[in-house]
Amino acid sequence: MTPVQLPDIYSNRSINDVTQDHTGLIWIANNSGLYFYDGVECRAFKNEQINGVKIGKVHQVVEDQACRLWILGAKGLFILNKERTGFIPPQVLNLPDSILNAPNLNFCRGNGNVLFILAGSVIYEWGTNNIKVWARYSQPAPPTREHVMMLFSSKENIFVLMPLPDESAPEDKRIRVYRKNGSIVELEKNTGKLITNASDSKSAALVNAFSDSVSVFSPFDPQYLPVIVRYPKNYSGQTFVDEDNAYAFSLNLIYSNFISRFRPELNINNIGRVYIYQISKEILALVSAEGLLLLQQRKLVFKSIEATTGHRIRAIQKDTFGHLIFGSYSGTKYLSTKNNELRQLGIEEMYAWSILPIPNQTGRFIMQGEDRGNYIYFLKSNPDGIRVVRTRKDLGIPNRVAFNTCMAMDSQRNGFWHLTNDDCLSFYNLATDQNHTFSPRLSESEERAMITTPQGIWLAGHKGLEFFSRPDFTTHTYQNVSHHIPEQIRTLSINTLYLDSGQNLWIGTNGQGLFRYNTANGHIEQFRTQHGLAENTVFSILAEKNDQVLWLGTGKGLSRFDLKQRWFDNYYTEDGLANNEFNTGATYRAYDGTMYMGGQNGINYFHPDSFQTQVQHLKQFAVIGLKGAGHHDVIQQRIVEPEAIIQVDPSVKFIEMDFRSDDYFHTAQLQYRYRISDVVESWEYLKYSEKAIFTLLPPGKHTLEVQVRSYRGMWLPAVHYTLEVLPPWYATWWFRSLIALVTMAVLFSIYLLHIRQLRHEFSLRQQISHDLHDSLGSRIYLLRNLSHQIANPLLPEHEKQASLRRFEEIGQDTFKTIRDFIWAFDPKQDEVNHLFERMDDFAENYLSDVVEELTICCPSMPNDQKINPRSKHHLMNVYQELLTNMVKHTHCQAICIQMSIENGCVAIRITNSHTGYKNEHNDNDSSSGAGLESIRHRLAEINAQIEWKEPTTSQQFAYLKAPL
Repeated sequence: MTPVQLPDIYSNRSINDVTQDHTGLIWIANNSGLYFYDGVECRAFKNEQINGVKIGKVHQVVEDQACRLWILGAKGLFILNKERTGFIPPQVLNLPDSILNAPNLNFCRGNGNVLFILAGSVIYEWGTNNIKVWARYSQPAPPTREHVMMLFSSKENIFVLMPLPDESAPEDKRIRVYRKNGSIVELEKNTGKLITNASDSKSAALVNAFSDSVSVFSPFDPQYLPVIVRYPKNYSGQTFVDEDNAYAFSLNLIYSNFISRFRPELNINNIGRVYIYQISKEILALVSAEGLLLLQQRKLVFKSIEATTGHRIRAIQKDTFGHLIFGSYSGTKYLSTKNNELRQLGIEEMYAWSILPIPNQTGRFIMQGEDRGNYIYFLKSNPDGIRVVRTRKDLGIPNRVAFNTCMAMDSQRNGFWHLTNDDCLSFYNLATDQNHTFSPRLSESEERAMITTPQGIWLAGHKGLEFFSRPDFTTHTYQNVSHHIPEQIRTLSINTLYLDSGQNLWIGTNGQGLFRYNTANGHIEQFRTQHGLAENTVFSILAEKNDQVLWLGTGKGLSRFDLKQRWFDNYYTEDGLANNEFNTGATYRAYDGTMYMGGQNGINYFHPDSFQTQVQHLKQFAVIGLKGAGHHDVIQQRIVEPEAIIQVDPSVKFIEMDFRSDDYFHTAQLQYRYRISDVVESWEYLKYSEKAIFTLLPPGKHTLEVQVRSYRGMWLPAVHYTLEVLPPWYATWWFRSLIALVTMAVLFSIYLLHIRQLRHEFSLRQQISHDLHDSLGSRIYLLRNLSHQIANPLLPEHEKQASLRRFEEIGQDTFKTIRDFIWAFDPKQDEVNHLFERMDDFAENYLSDVVEELTICCPSMPNDQKINPRSKHHLMNVYQELLTNMVKHTHCQAICIQMSIENGCVAIRITNSHTGYKNEHNDNDSSSGAGLESIRHRLAEINAQIEWKEPTTSQQFAYLKAPL
């Protein structure tokens, strides 16, 4: 079993119940509230208050078929929704009052996540949003909550541990088994045997023991059903047997192997009661007053030879008689098949680094290593054992660091390539028993691996990879063509080599992982821990027969690499390995396919047919924290499962996510990677303790892709979360629509204003055109006629002189009219003072000769008092028309003119005192009607008003008022 001790905090003390939900979270109910364990830490559930009522002490917690969490607290029943964001009132689920008001409410999860509820004298079965009666008590008096000790279920029965109604002693209890068919059986308190229906052996088999001290041992359903164990201080030990899964353990064994390791200060006699819950098929939760321990039952898949072989295995071989030969730092030995006895070879103490079979010589081996003489030995095996038959002392074996010595068999040339003491490549010919040394010398490359091919020799070591071709046994030379090897792998620090049938050279390196080099096309591929390799230092490579699977001995475990699927499966000491660190070159594949791999603590052996590449399945979830601008201002904390949609409010500035899985036993070996493809294409990698932090994500829906690499090394299928970042109010569609509408309204208003201005300008230009036509047209026409008359040579002199005088008068009048137009539209003349001065000049020039008395009151106004040019033009014309009409139609005696500014308007008061009207019988004269019409038109153009009064027959009064 593999144990995991939960963090020693208050959340894992005084525990009343433990369960696992569909996401993989472990929920812990204790006297202080509700907690959850995510594989790294125990956290208090934040949303533990509903309608102002705090949950407080929690008795039970279990998940139903709809993934809702049922929480039985000291203050009642609480139901947490699937998203774990809020509580559902029990009334919403249409639970009857007999359940909600029951004094002894209790529940457990049955097969297929069906929920069984004990309420009063009835056991209910809660399915998918429906409830029905499963069984009823035969006794009328229902037990109280304090009397019911436990409710749990098997595939066909419900177990209730409770005192009998007619017995007062609390320790005198019975287990009642309620059948689905309505029958009830009771089990004897001491033996667990049936009291009733004694012939029903099936029910009796469900309980192994029951007494005052050991409350319940029960087989359980493979899915989530609890097993509860209690024992006293003088408990001597009891074995629990699960007949479905066929494994057994004892409480003493659990204590000695696990509790004592994590809490050595605890004594088994002082622990008190112990609960054992089944969390999943392989995981048990061991609960006591001292904390919570998770246990995982695992099957060992490797066998090892370690107790008698010493450590640091360097070379492995096996003969046809089954003797296992190996070299280690404690010498060269073999394991006899007769009595499984370990024997030392009868030679001087020697570290054997290469043990190779001699071709075509059954039972014969050649061995090279490091001893006091640095020799090569020839071995011979027989049914009784292995012995040394010959020694060669003249081959110049290197006397350097042990793992720098290597040897390779060359079947084509019937010999062995090896290195000499002076760093030369040498070939020992078995047929002639001669050694051939080649030149030039090697450059102290500290070689560790050698492979021979028909084309040449691959040599690798601490300083890189080399290739030598066309060795010539006549001249004892070779061609070094290492410069053709790509630079990426030529300078690597290399531990081991393997050449497969497809001419792919597999290279195990120091710290750089595994390389595949295709010698035909030069293609290079690298595999590291991020691809699933157990560790980036690869010491040994062993291939299965078809070269489709490689076994890689690393510094931190054994990696099984499926080349077809590109999947890694990693194995460790918990799977049966003698040690997680392997050694260079210590590999051997037997004729029957059994593989041997040596390391720091002996030899591991296994048969590859017992392994298959399977996709692991881990439940994944995330704990998400939404925070404001202050980093620590937590807005919301949620537990989300894959495919969830997470809405992010605009007030959220930081999103923190902890990625988790339900592999609680290898949390530290898990690795996560994530990406948001529409933001960043590349993967971001995280350790189990690191958080993914997102800031300032643009509004919209973003798909977060997450993958976990299991402790086996395999990247599991990706899961997805949707982050829906809500836009701020000023970026919402309705606000943008409103802005668009307002913008369109403003633009339309500007357009209308522009049209209005154009119309006004057109009207003004039209008015000016009419004024010019009316005022200047007739004058210019007269000037034209007069010019023709003056130019006529037949015109008498006195008429010519009269025409010239008339021409001069009309010309002066035309000039004045033009000057008036220029003045009216000259921007420099827009001050009210200029208007009043102009009106004053006109009155003086026009009325002084025809009126006996003229009075003009013209105040001086501030220079910044302006008047609209259009208003000025029309107002001046109306003023001139009024005075002209008064002089034209009355016998004027006195005229008084008063000019002023009143409430933002120009006010002109004209008083005309006269002695009577001229042409009294010609009121309907057409010229008079045209003048009045012109006045009305001009007044309307500038929104001006005129008040006309004649208080007596000899007086006229006009009050003209126009806005500036």
